[in-house]
Amino acid sequence: MRTSLSLLMFSGVALVACNNNNAATGETVRFLTTNLNPMFVGEPFSQDIQVTSGTRPFSLRVVRGALPTGLSIPKGSRQITGTPTEEKTFEFTLEVNDANLSNKVQDFKVSVAKIPPALLVWKAPPTAVSGEIKIPFVLQYAKKVKSFQARVAMANNVKFVKLEGATGRPIFISSIKDNVLRIDGALLDAITTNREVTVFYLTLEAPKDYKFAGNIGYDLRAGGKRLSTGVLEIAKPITTPTAPVTPTTPTAPVAPTTPTTPTPPPSTPPITPPAGGTK
Repeated sequence: MRTSLSLLMFSGVALVACNNNNAATGETVRFLTTNLNPMFVGEPFSQDIQVTSGTRPFSLRVVRGALPTGLSIPKGSRQITGTPTEEKTFEFTLEVNDANLSNKVQDFKVSVAKIPPALLVWKAPPTAVSGEIKIPFVLQYAKKVKSFQARVAMANNVKFVKLEGATGRPIFISSIKDNVLRIDGALLDAITTNREVTVFYLTLEAPKDYKFAGNIGYDLRAGGKRLSTGVLEIAKPITTPTAPVTPTTPTAPVAPTTPTTPTPPPSTPPITPPAGGTK
């Protein structure tokens, strides 16, 4: 009898421990994921829907609308996965349930688009820099890109230091002519995603408190076929350092009135034509 009672007490403790491990804070389950990542036609998609609080296990289902065509939620998972097949905007509501049968709903809206043309961007720093600066060159929607050319406008006081490869194991040829750095590259490894990837880094040496304000021209190719070309401004031209000095000039009260009078002086000479006296 004592043995049976001990076993019963032990199993009760084990059950309580199990329940405690499975319990959360006592709050009802709720969504942490409220937005979905971009989706493109023909591009594999996968995203976990994160939830918090509640009691495990959780289940997820669509209770209104429909997922983008080609996507689904595998049974027993909280993941939306698949390959979108239709260019369209989809609106739907997901419901999550926990072991205590508490539930929460969350609305989603996502637009499935065609994959845009490949794009090359250099992420120059937006603030003033000094000395060596390492700038990443990023490809977007680059699954088909095999080779590239970048043309970077260079200021006279900026020096080229080096190039370093990243994703795709690129090889380079570079040259500078008329203050334009030209970089020709080929990718030894194929890019396997249309998401943003860094393909190489450009290191430049800048003078003190220098701010990049040039632009980059680029060509992206797949074999001999041009995929896209363009010129991207990397930063708006900044005002010269002398501009902040001008606020000190208002100490001369006469100066503000004179800017309006410089134009009248040229108009007074035409009044002098005494040509009428020659009649």
